[in-house]
Amino acid sequence: MEAQLLLLLLPFLFHLSSAAQLYNIADYGAKPDGSHDSASQLAIAWTKACSSIVPATLLIPPGKFLVSQALLQGPCRNNKILIVIKGIIMAPSSYTSNEQWIIFKRVNGLTISGGLLDGQGQALWSCKNSNSKCPEGATSLSIAYSNNVWIDRVSSVNSEQFHITIYRSSHVKVTRAVITAPFDSPNTDGIHIEESSDVEVKECRIGTGDDCISMGPGDSNVWIENVRCGPGHGISIGSLGSSSNQDGVKNVRIPICLSWVLIDCFWLDLIHGNFFAALEVSGPWMASLATLCYFIWLIFDAG
Repeated sequence: MEAQLLLLLLPFLFHLSSAAQLYNIADYGAKPDGSHDSASQLAIAWTKACSSIVPATLLIPPGKFLVSQALLQGPCRNNKILIVIKGIIMAPSSYTSNEQWIIFKRVNGLTISGGLLDGQGQALWSCKNSNSKCPEGATSLSIAYSNNVWIDRVSSVNSEQFHITIYRSSHVKVTRAVITAPFDSPNTDGIHIEESSDVEVKECRIGTGDDCISMGPGDSNVWIENVRCGPGHGISIGSLGSSSNQDGVKNVRIPICLSWVLIDCFWLDLIHGNFFAALEVSGPWMASLATLCYFIWLIFDAG
């Protein structure tokens, strides 16, 4: 009888053991008031989620959470970590010399869903616009040396410098993101991709003071689709060929459907050979309801 009961309970016990663990930063003392620094509470929750042997969910509940800086690092013991942001994560209003604000490093299997990241970059922009000696600024959200990452429905406003960077990573998706900064905010690229492969950017709205999407050396297999860009400098591939051993960029694919894509221009900037080209895709037909797609296949190497 006991053996039969154990057999009946096995599926239930297995479900419990494989169910995602939940780590709420509020449970570790994070204050949703926008004034108390919640960086240490976020780090504790991340450590627990990263150390879990089963899938884990890290929750930022509703409210405003001030985070001075967060280095969230792997490798982790599981490859299915979900970060659910229900509230607003705020950077300090004063700038520092930090180059990253929130960075995920050496993580395999990460999803970041929802919420708002407020980089509060206004003070640094004022410094730069006054021609004073200022730091470069921090990227709001950095993905580095990581694989299988999905950023979905995340909003980013007023980053000090870049909003999202993807560096030396593979199989990264950014979908349904909303990225905004004033048109005159300096160096606030929406998404920057460098030395990364198999990257998808889809169904995003990006309006900043610099490139909507920028790509640097070493990128391959990048797919950009259904991106509404503006204000901003469009989509760019630049600073290639600065050294003879620098990797090129290969297989960048941008299907442009007239009915739902607004891109002011596409820039290709090769330092090597002083080559520069621009592709205009704007025009009076942009507002039409045509469903014809134009495919731009770019395969080129620096050097």
